[in-house]
Amino acid sequence: MARQAFDGLDGLRGIASLSVGVLHVDGLILHCGFNSMTFLAVDFFFCLSGFVLSHAYGARLAEGTLRPGRFFVLRICRLYPMILAGAGLALAVGLIMRPAPVHETLAMGLGTLLLVPAGFAFGDIAFPLNNVFWSLLFELGAGVAFAYLASSRDRVWMMIAAASAVILLIVASKGVGPGLLGFGNPVLFLFGVPRVLLPFALGVLVERKFAASQPSRTTSPLLPALVLVTVLFCIPGHRRFAALICTVVAVPLIVWLGACASQIRAGRVSTLMHHLGAVSYPFYAVHLPLVLLCGAVATSTDLGMAGRWALSATALMAGWLLSFWLERRWDHPARTSLARRAAANRAAPAPA
Repeated sequence: MARQAFDGLDGLRGIASLSVGVLHVDGLILHCGFNSMTFLAVDFFFCLSGFVLSHAYGARLAEGTLRPGRFFVLRICRLYPMILAGAGLALAVGLIMRPAPVHETLAMGLGTLLLVPAGFAFGDIAFPLNNVFWSLLFELGAGVAFAYLASSRDRVWMMIAAASAVILLIVASKGVGPGLLGFGNPVLFLFGVPRVLLPFALGVLVERKFAASQPSRTTSPLLPALVLVTVLFCIPGHRRFAALICTVVAVPLIVWLGACASQIRAGRVSTLMHHLGAVSYPFYAVHLPLVLLCGAVATSTDLGMAGRWALSATALMAGWLLSFWLERRWDHPARTSLARRAAANRAAPAPA
């Protein structure tokens, strides 16, 4: 299938990224106990990743014109510039505010850069300096699985999704919500595998159905955005089984609606959609260290609620502005340079 532009998915990516930021400012600065399913934004990212990777690389991987090793190089080129930026910022903030010994913070910083859950070695969560990186680790892992299963039939992906759903259902019946899986401790970290595989496999299936049916793209981009906001902010977050149902039903539906959204003519709305999509990944990678820093300031100065709200807005705004700058001055140029070098190395003749 020819590559297409998906303006609707760009906008949804930005909304989901901001939702993760809202989740973190509530937990680290406001402490309002905001009871919503904003953590499902991460599961939406996994589903969207399955759709996008299947759309962009599925046919070439299945045909053998793109090898898994080459695909993995492309994923590293896409993800690692912002992993480097996010890990560097996280280490700087950690050295400033963490009471732990410097060698411990440095070890955690190295683990963050290499996507190794070094925090477990110190009795902490997976990535204490920038814990969103747990999802980037699983994102790379899902990409590796996809590279070797791209030629598999739909029933294989259905079996992966079904097995993952059963495991998550058992976990939910034991009183563990899906929002805790992937980072809290070594056991919860292992359950990050079904957490990523369920929405990722569903994303692959959604893309294959979309490619086969080629539905009319007349849906308003506002519809999937409204559904996404409703799911993330209007359903109580403590409802574990509802969260699983949303992952199985609502998240793939939102991706489908976003893919079916009509292309937006050049104008303010189109510019906004592209901006949200472009800045979403940089924001996701760098916002948490800023939120942690602002949370430490709020705690040390004993701010009232008005001050905490102002500090929360400052953290989100600073994160978005920094991400906007990084996307233009670092992420996009670095990705382009890495991809060019990888292509040049591939084209170079082998030594005799």
